[in-house]
Amino acid sequence: MTTRETIYIFINISLRGEARKGLAFDNIKWKELLELSMAQGVLAIVWNGIEIQAAEGNLPISVADKMLWHGMVRKSEGEMNNMRRQAEEFAALISPLPCVVLKGPDYARYWPVASQRVFGDLDIWSYGHQDEINRKVTEAGGEAETGNDSKHNEIHINGLRVENHRYFVSDGKTLREHQIEEMMCDVIGNDFTPIDGGLLLAPNANFSTLMMLKHVQNHFLYEGVRLRLVMDWYFFMKKERDNIDWKRITTAMNAMNIAHLAELLTQYCEVIEGKREKNKRLQQFEDLLFEPEMDRRLTLIPSVIRVCKRCIKRWRWRDVV
Repeated sequence: MTTRETIYIFINISLRGEARKGLAFDNIKWKELLELSMAQGVLAIVWNGIEIQAAEGNLPISVADKMLWHGMVRKSEGEMNNMRRQAEEFAALISPLPCVVLKGPDYARYWPVASQRVFGDLDIWSYGHQDEINRKVTEAGGEAETGNDSKHNEIHINGLRVENHRYFVSDGKTLREHQIEEMMCDVIGNDFTPIDGGLLLAPNANFSTLMMLKHVQNHFLYEGVRLRLVMDWYFFMKKERDNIDWKRITTAMNAMNIAHLAELLTQYCEVIEGKREKNKRLQQFEDLLFEPEMDRRLTLIPSVIRVCKRCIKRWRWRDVV
């Protein structure tokens, strides 16, 4: 059993909520499994599966490895709870301006335990108030990037990094990008829900569907897709599938060239659940999940090399999606 196969087994156990019978769990490389689970952003989900299986008494994991896993999961959860507290403080700082969250905290609310969904910063949509938010931050002693007309500017305050979005998924500088941004603006509307009754606002399910798919697509081109993003789709669909206006959203997905991606993610989630066998296309997608990440320091890569890498990614993506 490879470490990759082991990850899927424990995720499956976690999703099912019950141990697997008749499986041999010999020769598991626990530290390698820990490192790969962290890299894939699914550490806590894998640990949940380990705990369920260990309760059956047939899992050969040492006390030391158990303590290491437990400690790393609790540490991660603590960091995410702290970020959530910082995000609420930021929302209070910019109030009464709206703090509409994109990605991280929005997706986390669909996970069984929100603090188990890791993210590195807070993405917000300014709703036209980007400059006002920047001003509030600087007046409070924080740092806000100015003179930036790209997708978002960076904010740093009290240890929190915020991406203050002017646009949702692109710079809106080409006709196609502008059309996509218009569609996203139309779908998000003014329909927001306070997260856990706080000041952080979550968008509606129709918007989150499009945002999540574009987020996965962009991640592939720049950093690589990880299992964390697949699990976002799984937990989101599990709760919101019947609340989405599929006629409207399918039209938008087709216009944005992400309809096939939605189908792919759905089918791959069925593989993880054990409801579908992998075909060649799904196997290719899985292989892409475990590719090493591209160098994130894009400014250090000559532009020609960066363009070539992106073209190769797009070509391989075309074969899968």
